[in-house]
Amino acid sequence: MTLKDVMEADASIFFGDGLAVSADYNGTTLEVILEYGDDRASGNTFSGDGQSARARCWVQASDLDERPQPLDTITIDDESWQVARVTERDGGIWGLELVGRETVWG
Repeated sequence: MTLKDVMEADASIFFGDGLAVSADYNGTTLEVILEYGDDRASGNTFSGDGQSARARCWVQASDLDERPQPLDTITIDDESWQVARVTERDGGIWGLELVGRETVWG
């Protein structure tokens, strides 16, 4: 068994044991591990103007048909977020930086 195999097997513990929340990712329902960040960070997805909320989430690669892309939409608890960056893929898990609640007001 390789390290990758072990990490993928361990992922089922985190995603299946109450840490994950249900999300809609581009029309696909899946489980994500979510960490909310700054609620009023400067800037948004495209510029330094305004403010937006930030979050990070982790998604099992096996739950997606293709690689996540910036501007993909993910809805969690009826709140829409956009993927700002795909930050990592380790052991079958994608790390995503999310932006939401964008406003042009500073």
